[in-house]
Amino acid sequence: RTEYVVHQRRMTGTELRNVPTPPVAADRDLWLDVPDKRDVKIQDDEVVRLKDGMRFFTAPGRINPGMTA
Repeated sequence: RTEYVVHQRRMTGTELRNVPTPPVAADRDLWLDVPDKRDVKIQDDEVVRLKDGMRFFTAPGRINPGMTA
């Protein structure tokens, strides 16, 4: 829920990962929050056209459901 300001109109997924300090870890996926639709996973080499108010979030890249007994 942290707000960041960037001055580029386009950034790659890798560039977006480097906006926060510390950067988003490689073991996490970067997602674009799309209201009322499916969220979009951003690939590192994907170019994103930025607009005011866009929201991104991260999630574990691999979810381990745990062990069964």
